[in-house]
Amino acid sequence: YGAIATIGGVGSQLAWGRIIDRIGCHRVLLLNQIGVALLPLLWLFAAPGFLLPIWIDGFLTGLFWPGFNLAQFNLTLLMAPKENRSAYLAMQSIVGGFAGFAAALLAGVLADSLAGVSVVVGGQVLINFHLLFVLTAGLRLLLLPMSRALKTDRNCGMMS
Repeated sequence: YGAIATIGGVGSQLAWGRIIDRIGCHRVLLLNQIGVALLPLLWLFAAPGFLLPIWIDGFLTGLFWPGFNLAQFNLTLLMAPKENRSAYLAMQSIVGGFAGFAAALLAGVLADSLAGVSVVVGGQVLINFHLLFVLTAGLRLLLLPMSRALKTDRNCGMMS
């Protein structure tokens, strides 16, 4: 899984850079944010004898995350004030890292506290992990309006 995602990421990084040059960071960010948001839902369809959704997720992770990260980084560079830019970028990395840590910790706590819980939807039994996948996808989609509010031009420059 990791190898598929990494190889896909290396392969897609250059393509996303070219696409950003053509259509801008904002559009690339939104497109990839939708893709990243939907990735956890693939895991709902995986089963011990059916791992294809996980392999598809690995491939799509290598496609969508590099585009999202590149567009986000470019937008961060453009929005950072020229004065003390490195401190601004460092703080953004610290806050992002802490948010990732907190999300992983909270997910572990939720998974433990939902252990043994199951919900039947359309004949499909959803367990604690499935519920976390749905929650993750939903929360990622809830961030779309914030991303849509960003205004950028074709060259990733901020419009006033």
